[in-house]
Amino acid sequence: MEENRKQPGVAALVCGIVGIVGSFIPLVKYVSWIISIIAIVLGVKGRKEGNPGETGMATAGFVLGIIGLCWSVLLVVCVVCAVGTMMVGFAAAGM
Repeated sequence: MEENRKQPGVAALVCGIVGIVGSFIPLVKYVSWIISIIAIVLGVKGRKEGNPGETGMATAGFVLGIIGLCWSVLLVVCVVCAVGTMMVGFAAAGM
């Protein structure tokens, strides 16, 4: 029964790491925010269900999920702005 309490924390940590690493991969970054949200949810669940003093992995997964989500959203916004600026430049040049 003790091992079941650690599973959400471990899953949150793994999802948080995958979410951060995935946000740097060009095509994966468009879906890595979903994995980061899963890490946040599992991190909260792991912190609530875990024994006091044994919620380190859940907390780390929660934090990594937040960082991964913010980074993914920031990179997608940057790509959208760059494409929009490029389109305006092409329109101004008559292409």
